[in-house]
Amino acid sequence: MQEIDFARTRAPLLHETLAELRTLGPVVQAVYHGKPAWLTTSHRETRAALKDEAGFPSASIQEPLVGKTMQSMLGPQHRHNRALIASAFVPRSVDAQRKELLEPLAQQLADELAAERSFDLVPRFAHRYPALVITRMLGIPVHDEAQFLDWGFMLFQFPWDPRGARTAWKEFRAYLAPVLRERRENPGEDLLSALLQAELEGQRLSDAEIF
Repeated sequence: MQEIDFARTRAPLLHETLAELRTLGPVVQAVYHGKPAWLTTSHRETRAALKDEAGFPSASIQEPLVGKTMQSMLGPQHRHNRALIASAFVPRSVDAQRKELLEPLAQQLADELAAERSFDLVPRFAHRYPALVITRMLGIPVHDEAQFLDWGFMLFQFPWDPRGARTAWKEFRAYLAPVLRERRENPGEDLLSALLQAELEGQRLSDAEIF
């Protein structure tokens, strides 16, 4: 499968390709962004790799741009940041969000599609729903939600469009910085305010960590 670059090659028969790779073994050589890579094709090897923090440290495709995220933090740094963030997701708060936001928003988006005979579920619901949930939990103004979704997609394109991703990251921080200052002075009931107020052993999340 050397002719397939899993980062760039269009693969309309992806499932058939992966099925063929499984016949070659649980770990096979592949190409990703023009460089040699290894692809695990079985649950056992994938699970083992994900559990091996030392041999296979987690990474994010945006890390060279945005720095360490929860996804790519290891050991004490991950545990510390997770403990700080976890305080904003207490069960009572999560249950309230389910009743007041998650279920009503899902119903609203479904109602918008009810009269249509045919539509693509991915852009019309699957992409919009989590983006709208996140921005509303953070307390981002509703009229800016589409812009937030655009920035998010551009950040994920960093390996393919680094210039566009850098522009999106710069615009995202420029937008959010004054929002953080305002929420520090006047915290509300939103998740962003909760993250700003979270404290563990005298330490709080920095602006960079919140970004």
